[in-house]
Amino acid sequence: MTKNPTADIVLDRLRCSRKYGHLCPDMLRRIAAFAVGNSRSTDDAIKKAKRRLHQIYGAFSGSVRTREIEALLAGITRASSEGAIRQSCRTILAMHSSTRERLPILEDLYSYLFSITGVPGRIIDLGCGLHPFSIPWMNLPEGCHYVAIDIDSRWMELIASLLERLELRGRALCSDILIESLGEPCDVVFMLKLLPTIERQESEAAMSLLETLPARFAVVSFPTTTLGKRSRGMLGNYRDWMDEHLTARSLPARSHVFASELFYVIDLRHQLVNERRRACDQSSRTPRLHDPDESAHARRTPARGCVPRPWARPDARSR
Repeated sequence: MTKNPTADIVLDRLRCSRKYGHLCPDMLRRIAAFAVGNSRSTDDAIKKAKRRLHQIYGAFSGSVRTREIEALLAGITRASSEGAIRQSCRTILAMHSSTRERLPILEDLYSYLFSITGVPGRIIDLGCGLHPFSIPWMNLPEGCHYVAIDIDSRWMELIASLLERLELRGRALCSDILIESLGEPCDVVFMLKLLPTIERQESEAAMSLLETLPARFAVVSFPTTTLGKRSRGMLGNYRDWMDEHLTARSLPARSHVFASELFYVIDLRHQLVNERRRACDQSSRTPRLHDPDESAHARRTPARGCVPRPWARPDARSR
């Protein structure tokens, strides 16, 4: 609990909320602290906290039918055919607007992405939502490690069950990626429709996160239409914003528009090598003992430069 009693009250109200109580505790604590720091009263802070949660989660979560998904997962066994598994997963993907939009491109999307990155042996899926139910179309190699991370504990329980039933190595973690550090190296990080949601919470946080990813490649995407299917110039705005950031950081990338989603495959290998060199140099210059009490929640350094953001309100969709 936070020391400020007003923040404690806000946090308790969020935890008891039917709509938000199942979300990551660390994230709720962070949102409560933000609301208290920008409010004059407890009631105002509670409203502000719920408004922020609606912007980053509630507006996009939809009505995911958990029990129906559990029933579909129960039908996936070792004896299930590939066609049967795909049909169950397709039904689940259709339950959420963001993953439903990808149904027509599932056959082509991952072959395109992995033709650039190579077939990954280790994947981290940030802000994953229901995206891991697309795994049957990824044609991943035996022994591939898949780590799914999201703030919704209910979804993470479902993803954990999926990974187990597909006999895929990996984990499903309910975590706040603006607090927790991603220490595990991987081949590919998925960040689908995630950057706008991160940037709304903290300016420059999206690119700061991208700069610290321990990955060879990042697959980033943006919506090109609103939830109401209006474009509002979103494709051009997001493309200009991303291209400017990539150029400023000398990060090579390839982009492609599939249906209503703009994809970037960003090559982070040079960044990863430099990060490892800096870590080794720092370690050799300043040897020290491991401190078990050292905070794992150190804040990331701000990204270099400041590029105007193409979003100010929650019009873009997370998955």
